[in-house]
Amino acid sequence: MFSGIKIRAAGKKDSLEIFYLTKKYFPYTNFSISVIENRLNSASDRYIVAAIGNKAIGFSHIVFSEKRAQIMGIAVLEAFRGAGIGKKLLERSLKECKRKEVKQVNLLAAPSNSIALSMYSKKGFDIKGQIDLGFKEPTLVLSKEL
Repeated sequence: MFSGIKIRAAGKKDSLEIFYLTKKYFPYTNFSISVIENRLNSASDRYIVAAIGNKAIGFSHIVFSEKRAQIMGIAVLEAFRGAGIGKKLLERSLKECKRKEVKQVNLLAAPSNSIALSMYSKKGFDIKGQIDLGFKEPTLVLSKEL
């Protein structure tokens, strides 16, 4: 569908696009670009981007804590959806978790996000419960043992 898409570790040069994608798809986070830049330099955070050339069109954010990891979010620009980019970002995220010897990976998802829930299920994530974060609907908690 789209050619030339690379899945790679994010660097400082990706901070503006990650910031834009975060503002667009996770507006409730209210992060500044300096928060993104600090996370890019943190040993406990890892951003992975899907890029065409030097432009990030999607990202995954993972936070590591001992033998656990939390995938904080996966986002792909609408124009590039349906091409398996989210799946590739998730697969690369899980690969990073295995490399860091993580035993359990958690993530959150909206019940209405059926496309993401299907992808997570296919990759072995199970719904463990739900929490109320004050959004329009409760948020599902998903988990996978590695």
